[in-house]
Amino acid sequence: MANNRKHYRLSRDKLLFVTIAIYFLIGLILIPVYQYHINPDGVSYISIAEKYSRGEWQDAINGYWGPLYIWVMGFFIRLGIDSLIAAKLVLLLFGSATLIATRLLSHRFDIKQTIRNVFFVAMIPALLFFSFAFITADLVLLTTLLFYFYFIFDEHYSQKRYRGALCGVMGGLLYLSKAYGFPFFLVHFILMNLYYYFKEPEKRGKVIKHTAAGFLLFFIISGTWISIISNKYDKLIIGTAAQFNQTINYPGFDGFHAHHMGFIEPPNATAVAIGEDHFYLPHIQWSPFDSPELFKYSVYKILQRNYGTLKIISGLWAPYYTIFTPVFTIALVLYVILYLFPLGKIHVYRLLWIVSPAIFAMGYTPLVIRERFLWVVFVIGVLVTGHLMTLLFRKSGVSPVFKYGLLYLVALSFVFAPSRNLWKDRYKGKELYEFSQKIDACVELDGDIASDTRYQKSFFTAFYLDCRYFGRVKKPYTPQAVYADLYKYGIDYFFVWLSPTRFPFLEDFEELTKGCVSELRIYKVPEK
Repeated sequence: MANNRKHYRLSRDKLLFVTIAIYFLIGLILIPVYQYHINPDGVSYISIAEKYSRGEWQDAINGYWGPLYIWVMGFFIRLGIDSLIAAKLVLLLFGSATLIATRLLSHRFDIKQTIRNVFFVAMIPALLFFSFAFITADLVLLTTLLFYFYFIFDEHYSQKRYRGALCGVMGGLLYLSKAYGFPFFLVHFILMNLYYYFKEPEKRGKVIKHTAAGFLLFFIISGTWISIISNKYDKLIIGTAAQFNQTINYPGFDGFHAHHMGFIEPPNATAVAIGEDHFYLPHIQWSPFDSPELFKYSVYKILQRNYGTLKIISGLWAPYYTIFTPVFTIALVLYVILYLFPLGKIHVYRLLWIVSPAIFAMGYTPLVIRERFLWVVFVIGVLVTGHLMTLLFRKSGVSPVFKYGLLYLVALSFVFAPSRNLWKDRYKGKELYEFSQKIDACVELDGDIASDTRYQKSFFTAFYLDCRYFGRVKKPYTPQAVYADLYKYGIDYFFVWLSPTRFPFLEDFEELTKGCVSELRIYKVPEK
């Protein structure tokens, strides 16, 4: 697809290194602004990384959270860097790698150099948003996925000696990023090798060798981690995310199902909450084929998520921090029309650029969909748009003023939404951190916490206070049942956000805050 790939040398690309320097410098400046911006997943990532840094291997090994991001973060924590800063710093590094992968990948497309450069620089706000929006492994997955696409989408794939092996390594890293990388790589790597197998009959032997080499390295890397987590859980397991997502998708559940289950003990002595390892949560075993009603429900949810995916990509899903723009919808549709319905032969290779991120996104829709799962669509969308604009620039009847005016207008559309979201999220989480420090200043807490309500705020407070959080009171409840559970689980402190009169037994508990925190009362659970 590219006509200038052979002339490109990464080491000579001055704009790449300037862009990375600008991105990283802005990122370092923004770290204090987003230092306390944290999400529930981030607490688990940080907690596990801290375990690795302390050498607590048995508790750190986890089948739900991909280890690659955690290992790198644990290394930085081991160097003495604060955990929250380490989490952001590692994502900045992966963001830099994403810029490199995107630049390489852009040379798989036929894109005019001016357009390539403008769009590449315009991606800086999006990469900063990816780095600061969430503490998550999705950016790590994106980085690895783009490098994998760079190796597999090579029109000379069968002639390159180590292409299959490099794809296998990237596939293994996809799995170590997130367990979802395992099934995606299996499906996509087979699909691509079948394409090359039938495209070049005279080179089928080389394609088979590439396929074998790729799968060999993939299974060595992924198999090592599978054996480690399988040994911990005493069962063959690739990851626990699927069974967790299956449970929360059961009719009647609304979000994280620990919210509905009352007090639950964290999985180990240094875990903040049960969410650190979902394997130990009770799971509901069900299938869409268990009944006609469940089948209809499952089909409806899948269609609903696919519709939601289209809304995200079109930039129309307001409740989410979407970084997409309607430009993508136009570009992707035009691209498919251009290469699916050409005057001559259908361009299968070019269509695979759309099929690949579509496969990636559709793999999530049976269970759950989030905007961050679609970041790869953003990157491919930028490149596809660049290719289409290159075709426009070659039209002799279009004025240069229109061409370059449109170019910079489209580039600004890539910049606007990520910049807006970065502005909206500035200092997000700082108020909660300061709230936790206020508690710490007036009450010295060291132990296990439960709460009457406000799961997430109690959870984050426990994280900052270095305590364990057992969850909130299950609904419906009776005061007698809550009292019994406080002692059953050995709770040390009971957070009461609403009226304490709902729990008559609190008259016998010592209230510790003494009014120093207006919205919260903390009660010490006395020994029996």
